[in-house]
Amino acid sequence: MHFATDNKRLLQMRQTTFAGLALLMCFTLSWSNHAAARAPLPYHIEVIVFERNNSASELWSHNIVLAYPPNYRVIMPSMNTEDDASGEAISINNARTVNEIADSHYLLAPQAKKLRDKSTYRVLFHKAWEQTLGRKSQAPSIVINGGDLFDGKQELGGTIRFSVNKYIHVETDLWLSRFTPNLGQGSTWPPIPMAPTFSINAHHTDSRSLDRSGLGNDGSINLGETQTYQINHATADDSYSYRQPNSNLAQGFSTTQNDYVSNRIVTMKQSIRMRSKELNYLDHPVLGVLIKIVPSA
Repeated sequence: MHFATDNKRLLQMRQTTFAGLALLMCFTLSWSNHAAARAPLPYHIEVIVFERNNSASELWSHNIVLAYPPNYRVIMPSMNTEDDASGEAISINNARTVNEIADSHYLLAPQAKKLRDKSTYRVLFHKAWEQTLGRKSQAPSIVINGGDLFDGKQELGGTIRFSVNKYIHVETDLWLSRFTPNLGQGSTWPPIPMAPTFSINAHHTDSRSLDRSGLGNDGSINLGETQTYQINHATADDSYSYRQPNSNLAQGFSTTQNDYVSNRIVTMKQSIRMRSKELNYLDHPVLGVLIKIVPSA
């Protein structure tokens, strides 16, 4: 009888132990799945911003404030070239940047071509980049610039912020400025802030990613139609640093006479929610924005 009782107790103990282990495994798997579901995911984000050339004239408010938020990200231009000895893409990760995707992988190239082929539209910005999307409270704003350059400021400025909470949320804070030669007439419009930029510090940039013959007399190199980045050859290591405008320039003030003044500023502040893999369009009397977001491969 004692042996039967002991065996019965041992069997009950084993059953209890197995039940506890099974419960622990279920809890661990559930927590892992929960954590994976909440982990930020990388996305291919592509944006086109265009202007309507035949937009009707409207009265736009002067009571506006233009500013770049502290939590911003600059789109790092693609530095891939055939000169890289390793044959691999040069990717620099920095907390203040998002990596641009090569235009050969653009998803909205057909839409951009259609816009450029029509005289009634002018494409101001078309780029794609990879970005990890998270909660709105921590989401950075992506710096958006485009158009012609006047006194170091482009016509299109501002930011777009992307976050996720069931849906993907998009918030635009863009402005389009029109400039006229400064004949001493002044401007009644608020100051336009200088956009945050970065400088490339690389002692062997010439052989790795950029052609020395493309450097200007001032050490600058043109990586696009209107985007010029300063190269500092004095450093001993490869790094990326950021040049925030000084307080005077950030507020739109200058110690020198500007050649141009703004005579109209149009703002576009909108927010939408969208699903990935869908093409979304934001409408506006003067501007238009096309956005497509897909999970990165």
